[in-house]
Amino acid sequence: MQNFIKYYCRDWRFWFKIIIALVALFGLLTNYLTNLLHLDKMIVTDSNNQVTYLWAVYDQTEAISHWNYAGYTIWWISFFTTQSNFLVLIWFLIAIICHRQEGIIKPLKTYFSLSVAVYITVTCLIYNFVLLPGILKNKDLMWGPLQWTEQIILHVIVPILTIIYIVIFAKQSPLVSTKQFYQQKLGWYFIYPILYGVYGVIKGILCEYSGMHLKIAYQYFFLQITNPKAQGLPGIVWFIIAIVLISGIITAFGGLYHFSILKVAKHHQQSKNS
Repeated sequence: MQNFIKYYCRDWRFWFKIIIALVALFGLLTNYLTNLLHLDKMIVTDSNNQVTYLWAVYDQTEAISHWNYAGYTIWWISFFTTQSNFLVLIWFLIAIICHRQEGIIKPLKTYFSLSVAVYITVTCLIYNFVLLPGILKNKDLMWGPLQWTEQIILHVIVPILTIIYIVIFAKQSPLVSTKQFYQQKLGWYFIYPILYGVYGVIKGILCEYSGMHLKIAYQYFFLQITNPKAQGLPGIVWFIIAIVLISGIITAFGGLYHFSILKVAKHHQQSKNS
């Protein structure tokens, strides 16, 4: 009990991790449930003011029979935002449970932890600078205070807190030089985004040709490579732009965070020696 009080209760880092985990959990649950409980409000309106219910299942009389909760759940899980925030939540849960093994066990070693920070950075930047402007122009947008709160949590608050903790406060495993990081570590960070992109395109095409509305067939407009003109450009061009942009974010911020970690570690070492 004394060890628990000494190494856990008196360590602010332990409580900081709990706070971030709770914030991420709240954001994810709110994001999921606010739509799940109001699928009747997830609609699109065409130029003739014809309303389409995105998750309605119709009977033989064309009346709404029930709602496609399973389809909505799969759609929600398929967002990069959802997956990257789940990754953050899982990382912090492991960091809480294995508080004294930070920087020691595989999921809490520096270069795995750094990948978590990089992926949540992609979520933050792509949403706020690429997706949000288009969302604000949507005439069907009916977000209330709760929806805006969970959007800010998942795309701003959780990313910032995660980056700050992993880069500045987390205990690090043995580090390599910046050159070695780019040569040996950074390449691994592209595997998940590549797999996600392949999944997103294939899933979207299958959903599109299965008759699903395009608004929910593809998670993001730049994954719809079949679109001859999306926001002024062919879908395949947007896909290439997204690849270049996301690759740049991973490369630039991966290097920046690694450089910062090296500086923080050097500062801590100098403080110990002085």
